[in-house]
Amino acid sequence: MHSAALSRPEEAVEKAFFYIRDNEFLKDVPLSWQPDFAPESDPSLAEKLENLKSRIRMSDLEVYDRYPCYWGGVVGEKPIVAGLEQFGIRVLNDLWNAIEKLYPSEDNFLDEFAHESAQHDSLFASLCDRSIGRKVLLRKAFDLLRKTPSGLVVVHGKPGCGKSSVMASIARRCVDEKLVASALDVLVHSVGAAPGSTNIVCVLRRLCRELGRRINATMEIPSHFKNLVDRFHLLLEESSAIQSNLTSPTPLVLFLDGLDLLEKVHDAPSLNWLPERVPPNVLIVVSVRDDSAGQKSLFQHLDCTARISVDPLDSLDRAEVVRQTLAMHAKCLDESPFNNQMKIIVSKRESNLPLYLSLACEEVRVFGLFEKVTQKLNSLPHTLTQLLSESLSRIESDNGTRLVATSLSLLLCSRDGLEENELTALLTLDRVLNGSYRTVDDVRNVCHDPETTIPSITILRLIRSLETFLRPLETTSFESRVLRLDQLHVRNAVQHRYLKGPNAIDENALHLLLAGYYYTVADCYWDGCWSGKNQKAFSELPYHLASAACYGELANVLCDLSFIQARCMLGLSVATLHDFDLPVLSSAWDQRSRTKLVSDQRFVDYQNFVSRNLHVLASCPVLTLQQALNEPSSSYPSADARKLLEEKKMAATGLVEWMNKSEEPDSCVRTVDDLPEVVTCLALSPDGTFLAVALRDCTVKLYEMISPAIIKELKMFCGHSGHVDALCFVSKSRLCSASADGTLSLWSIDGGQRISVLKGHSRNVSSCASDPSGSVIVSVGWDFAIKLWNGLTGAAQGNLANDRRPINCVAFHPEGQMIVTGDWDCTLKLWDVFHKSRKGILRGHRSSVRDVAFSPSGRHIASAALDGEVKIWSATHGSSVGVISGHSLPINRLAFSPSGQELVTASDDSKVKVWSGNIGRALNRIGNEKLGPVMCVALDATGEFVAAGYHEGFVRVFAASSGHLVWEKTYFQDPISVVCIKYKLVEEMDFTTEVTMTTSDALLVGMANGCVLMLNGWTGDLRCTVSAHRSSVMALDVSRSAASGFVVTGGEDFTAKLFEYSELQRKSKVAESSHTLESHSAPVTCCALNRDETKLATGSRDMIIVLWNLKTPSHVTVERVLCGCHSDWITCCAWSNTADFLVTGSNDFNLKLWDLTSASMTSAPEKVKFTGHMSAITSVAYQYGCIVSSCNDGTVKVWSHKGAEITTLYAHAQRVNACVVHFDIQQEPAEKTENSDWATMADEEDWKTKHEELKVTKKDVKVERVVLASCSDDGTVRLWLPIESSELSCLVGHSGKVTALATGHDGLICSAGLDHTMKLWKATEMSPSVGHESGVTAAICSQDGSTIVTTGRDGTMRVWSRQVSSTASTCSGVPQLIMNVKVGNKSVSCAQFVGSSNLVLSGSDDGYIILWDLSFGKFSQAKRLASLLTSGPVSSLAVMSSDNPTVFNVFVTHLSSVVSLATVKNLGTKDPDIAITALLKGHSDWCMASATATVGGRAVVLTGGADSCVFSWQANSFDKDVAQTKGVKPSNAPVRALVYESSEETLTWMTSIAAFEDLVYCGDSVGNLISLKFDCSTGTYEVLSQKLIHAGRLTCIVCVDNLIFTGSSDRTVKVWNTNLVQIGQFLCKAPVTCLALAENAPIIPNRHQLICGNSLGEVLFLAWIY
Repeated sequence: MHSAALSRPEEAVEKAFFYIRDNEFLKDVPLSWQPDFAPESDPSLAEKLENLKSRIRMSDLEVYDRYPCYWGGVVGEKPIVAGLEQFGIRVLNDLWNAIEKLYPSEDNFLDEFAHESAQHDSLFASLCDRSIGRKVLLRKAFDLLRKTPSGLVVVHGKPGCGKSSVMASIARRCVDEKLVASALDVLVHSVGAAPGSTNIVCVLRRLCRELGRRINATMEIPSHFKNLVDRFHLLLEESSAIQSNLTSPTPLVLFLDGLDLLEKVHDAPSLNWLPERVPPNVLIVVSVRDDSAGQKSLFQHLDCTARISVDPLDSLDRAEVVRQTLAMHAKCLDESPFNNQMKIIVSKRESNLPLYLSLACEEVRVFGLFEKVTQKLNSLPHTLTQLLSESLSRIESDNGTRLVATSLSLLLCSRDGLEENELTALLTLDRVLNGSYRTVDDVRNVCHDPETTIPSITILRLIRSLETFLRPLETTSFESRVLRLDQLHVRNAVQHRYLKGPNAIDENALHLLLAGYYYTVADCYWDGCWSGKNQKAFSELPYHLASAACYGELANVLCDLSFIQARCMLGLSVATLHDFDLPVLSSAWDQRSRTKLVSDQRFVDYQNFVSRNLHVLASCPVLTLQQALNEPSSSYPSADARKLLEEKKMAATGLVEWMNKSEEPDSCVRTVDDLPEVVTCLALSPDGTFLAVALRDCTVKLYEMISPAIIKELKMFCGHSGHVDALCFVSKSRLCSASADGTLSLWSIDGGQRISVLKGHSRNVSSCASDPSGSVIVSVGWDFAIKLWNGLTGAAQGNLANDRRPINCVAFHPEGQMIVTGDWDCTLKLWDVFHKSRKGILRGHRSSVRDVAFSPSGRHIASAALDGEVKIWSATHGSSVGVISGHSLPINRLAFSPSGQELVTASDDSKVKVWSGNIGRALNRIGNEKLGPVMCVALDATGEFVAAGYHEGFVRVFAASSGHLVWEKTYFQDPISVVCIKYKLVEEMDFTTEVTMTTSDALLVGMANGCVLMLNGWTGDLRCTVSAHRSSVMALDVSRSAASGFVVTGGEDFTAKLFEYSELQRKSKVAESSHTLESHSAPVTCCALNRDETKLATGSRDMIIVLWNLKTPSHVTVERVLCGCHSDWITCCAWSNTADFLVTGSNDFNLKLWDLTSASMTSAPEKVKFTGHMSAITSVAYQYGCIVSSCNDGTVKVWSHKGAEITTLYAHAQRVNACVVHFDIQQEPAEKTENSDWATMADEEDWKTKHEELKVTKKDVKVERVVLASCSDDGTVRLWLPIESSELSCLVGHSGKVTALATGHDGLICSAGLDHTMKLWKATEMSPSVGHESGVTAAICSQDGSTIVTTGRDGTMRVWSRQVSSTASTCSGVPQLIMNVKVGNKSVSCAQFVGSSNLVLSGSDDGYIILWDLSFGKFSQAKRLASLLTSGPVSSLAVMSSDNPTVFNVFVTHLSSVVSLATVKNLGTKDPDIAITALLKGHSDWCMASATATVGGRAVVLTGGADSCVFSWQANSFDKDVAQTKGVKPSNAPVRALVYESSEETLTWMTSIAAFEDLVYCGDSVGNLISLKFDCSTGTYEVLSQKLIHAGRLTCIVCVDNLIFTGSSDRTVKVWNTNLVQIGQFLCKAPVTCLALAENAPIIPNRHQLICGNSLGEVLFLAWIY
């Protein structure tokens, strides 16, 4: 003391501290223990001690005089002094303050990255200092590194064997023994040494940063994992080059410790991010545990240069460890021959583990009785588990059992450890509550009294006692150390000791305590606003609530919009979604409570809300309330948002409400928008467990499908050098990828490594598929090859015959033996994989086939072609059985759902559509049971009207599309059943176009009283009555000749009657039969005329078909009789309209097709037998190779002429009495090609020569649409499109082309597009769409706000109307669609109101300007008043009034440099007129936008174009001359100069213009908003500002009340004040194409209503709440 402090007190200030005890406690010390305090007892010594104390007190040094204490009794046979808490706190504070002053914290001058590196270096230095023994291992390891100039070295061993210490020692030796040039060439990283060091993204960012610093690289460090891996490999290559260029090349050495402890993100523990080949002069030394995934990956698949096995310690090393460990505490063991204490400890069974020796030395260190050390050593357990238990017992005795048990249990229950202050607070809560808490509120209600807080010295003493068990993580300050149980042995010991057994601590109670603490930290003001800023509290609260089975509190937290917003503001958006995936608990009661919560509608609604909006909440958390408000009104998030707004608990201003939002839940359950590249293909595993995603950067990501809304990235596969074009799951454990690099790769899903590279293709591999068993993989490519591979090993198994054209796609039959390929030559080919032979070619597409798929049943094949056509084929017969139409652009991908009930298509139009897996689309349902049974049905020549005959005697005609009743009549006083009905269809040739036209005029009706009625088909008036039979008419047919031909009937009187149609036309009342045909012995049930009306077929219940020769009408003879055609009554027959084929139906459930071209008189070849009906057949129709039949069981079947069943329509609930089919055809001269469509090929199956070319003169019939009508006893008429699929749902959300698609179980659909997003859908039933079929181009509103007009690229103009009311609520006044006007076939690009709210001017891409008169009422309609063809496509219109109310000036901009001035005259008269009056020249490129404005009190028109110019035009100058007022093209401001200051060639387009008062706002093609001030009187301008406000083209601007609304191709609508400060935002599903005010003045206070249109055709009505 004298030498260090008292001799030089001035130098010892703040370095020396003295503490003098209060000796009052001596009076309480028993006499037997007085000798232990001899200095105070001996008078002479006491005097010297008192003199020393006096000198110290007078030295001006810091002295704590008379610190309190008291006699503590005897512990472990030693006397102690207690009550030293204040003394301890004073010592700690003095020492810490002195240390901070002498050694300032590096945090004051180190940046975050330097501090992180210092932590890793410090840990390695500490490990090296404490590394003891293993000299032989270290020498061998270093020699191995010296002999290995480059490569990958693996240090491996069992847990606790000392791998980290070995790594640290080797790293130091590399520097000490000059293996590297300097210490800078050694880079160390220890997983767990610093916050974030367990996350692979953070690890790679640090490694890239450190490597870049060493080579002086200034490149930016990427944030995405794949880019980080690439950058890491690149920096290793550059470092290698630098090291190689040194005069004496030395390696760069990376030490990566504990890689098996990396978080399971991006499959980091598999170490697939390490380079497969380490560059020269680079050494990577890694350590992993034995049997870990990292070790398996390293040993099996990476180029592991050397291995260093860290084995258990030998006896010499054990002794050295003990010596040096105890020496650090000035202790040692006796190693004499007669009392060899060292031998005792090193002879323990598990003393070969460093952890065991550390614990044993700690026990020796704290043992206070030297005389009994040997006894203590002998009592130490032999195993690590038992030693841990004994150590815990000792710690409990020192610190208290409850304190130790609670501390360790809390650390075990915490996910990421606890900070010291957290542990202190939790232990204080536990002490105050004393275990008497049952709910979270019990914990939260504890008052925080400083007097009840556990002293810091107690916590510090506890931590010191537990130091061997803990791994503290140093962060930025001493107080925030994170403590956690890191060793597996320690965690198991703690769990076994404290959480199991009869006296175990309730683990749920611990989680409850943690939840209550974090709840208080997160909601620090107890007001439900969640104002806390502690990220960990928000992260851990839901986890501990779920683990404690506090499901009520958990639901309240997770279903709280304020909590969700607060979490997202702290960057926990993804974690919020994962919190809805509740852990499964062991208790049956807890499990029932969990099940109840998971099925609770509120919980489900919030999970769906977070999942659907995750991409929004992650990027813009402040929109949480807005997104909830725009959920369906019946959902809980929407209701809660409205409640919060009413209670004003969250800000109500700055919200955009979607007024016409869908009230159905959004089909999109998850959007992944953080993908770095475009997705090229997708694949879902057959069991729905995994989702594979291929990106354009040549990588494949593997996700685990926890639920449709929750997916977790597991692995990333890297290895291809070209983008991956196809993926397929070979089995649950293998994945195959096909790449543009000409190879396929077979990957192990479990291990994450590549099993095999499949080489054989010479060009792009475009597709691959696996059979259901996973034993065979087939691949196709642009090299024309079809190759087979072994699904287990990847070995080649042969080729199928090479095609002559590149192949795009391939699919396996569900049974595994057959495949189908889609080729560039427009064909599909079927192949037998087992016999390696081609089975057939399917022709019909007119362009390259892009994708194919087998239905799960194997009955059908779906194919999509480049021209957008989708066909459905019969896999058995190879015939086309259906088509799909509904997309506006080509389809890229298609897939059947696993159930086969849906077919999903993805298109360039940004839409995903779900179609019925069964062919047949319901068109309309007419009538009901009240009308009585419908006995017969007929379609007119156009298919627009359907006639039905009823059992009650009524004939009714309906409009087919709407079901509207056109007319109904009955013709007899008594109810007589209408048995059959037929339109007289007349085919006439238009000689100008050489096209056959079909019309219908007459309607023939057969009655049950034997009469046949001829009616006027348009009015129902009776023209003629024919008494045909003595009893009921059972069949009726009529020829298709214009003025001649026959009417034939069959009756119950066993006869058939033949009438001359021309004779019936001349009769006014009653006509007689011209021929009676008697050849049947039973009622005649059916009759049919052939196509040229030379033959008649009649069928009867006598099971005979009679063919009659009608070539000589005056002498009808029997041509042949077909006996025994069926085994039961013949009920129906129909003749083909294209060939001499007859189809018959019977009560024997069968249909038969007969070839009547043979000359036999008594028989005809049975061409095809159709089986499949399950009841008697009631009717049949046959046209263009399509056969339709109905049945008593209520079904209608559609067949191919080859016998293939196309589809079954479950049409009616009762017997179907009749069915008819109508074809809309387009006749064109056939081209000279083999690829005829199905309708032409239908009846040509008897080709004499298989490849015979069609003659040029032959007309080729193209089927545009097929309509089927059926009627039933259930009183209804059903209309169908039998060869089209029914659209079930349209999934809208992508903003770019959808390029990838996959389907899963339970309606799961995954899609990805060029918008860099991946979406997961749960398809729901489609609600009617009221928007446009394609992009909206313009939106306008009338001055009174009652009428809104939108235009679209689909060539339509849609009119909306609403009732304007100042008292309307937030959802009232939403415009309703009242009119859909077809303007033309080209896009309608713009529209403007002209004067009143019912006159609209439209402009189109075809150059036409059309004036419309909108009339509203019961039948709203749009009338074309006038039109004008301009010089080119119209891009915008601007209307200006004049002094004459009947005259308006219209400025028309074109996709050219010309602005046209048109004048609309004579408004209000019968003959309004539009005429061009002037051409305004000024722009040098396309005119893109225009707007009217009042600038400086003058009405002007502003135009902007692709030349980056803005022009203003004055209206009052057009009476005489057209004057250009001002062309704005400044050199430094409006557009060009501020964007490209040094370039005069690159310009941005002016894409939108708006004006407010004297300010003009212009938007350009890159997202800039330019503010200009025009002075029309002087022609000058001033640039006020230019700001980049959007990430894409600024398409529209609206100004109102000091607010600016902007819309952009980046899919956002943003709201700005006049200072261009953003105050609101709305995210659309697609690029915003137009924006307009939906009001002239605010209809509702504090709201502005807008119309927004996007590129998907959606029309959104929005309200800005301010």
